Amino acid sequence: MIERNPVSIVFGLLLLLAALDLLLLVSGYRILIEEELVTEAVVLPGRFTDGLWRSHYQCHYFTGRSVQTRTLSRDVADECQFIYSPYA
Repeated sequence: MIERNPVSIVFGLLLLLAALDLLLLVSGYRILIEEELVTEAVVLPGRFTDGLWRSHYQCHYFTGRSVQTRTLSRDVADECQFIYSPYA
């Protein structure tokens, strides 16, 4: 039976994580870490507005170095992309 050294397993996982981080930095791609649906009331001057709501998504992406937030427009009914490229 093959015995695996726990230190080499941890080192391999850290190496894999560092390679993923470097790939994100070089490629410019971002990975979704959180998606938030923001709902706000619409206020029209001089009118009683009960039930007029607008909503949009805020997407929080990991870039390999930091977390960036992207707000989708109100016209987009779709959710955030899991892998996002700002160049596409």
